[in-house]
Amino acid sequence: MNQCPHCRDKAISHFAKVTSRPADPAVCPNCGGRCHVACHSTLPGRIANLSVVAFPLLALGGLFVTGNLWAAVALVASIGITAYAVHVLALLNSPLVATSEEGVEDASRWLSAFALYVMVASTITVLVVLYRHHAP
Repeated sequence: MNQCPHCRDKAISHFAKVTSRPADPAVCPNCGGRCHVACHSTLPGRIANLSVVAFPLLALGGLFVTGNLWAAVALVASIGITAYAVHVLALLNSPLVATSEEGVEDASRWLSAFALYVMVASTITVLVVLYRHHAP
């Protein structure tokens, strides 16, 4: 169990801790306080987030460099999986920080914009790959 930053009681489970994020914080069963892990701004967290953002662009660049889509995807996926594994280890070792309702709303708006970017970048990547595959 992990210590709640509001009531200082060890009431937050490890699963709630590692799945918490600013837009969806863990809730303490004792006091109802909201909190999330502070490692989203650490180097492993930034690498993991960057790998998600840059995955379509790196795969597309790898396709043009190697000419083999699957080799490019495998390389980028291995980088992303490694970054995610390091990020999970950082999550387990990082403290929980208190958050407020306003902080959750701000993070939710940012997350929506981020999801839109990932969808648009992925769609463009698929269209370019399809065009290249069917081009004479």
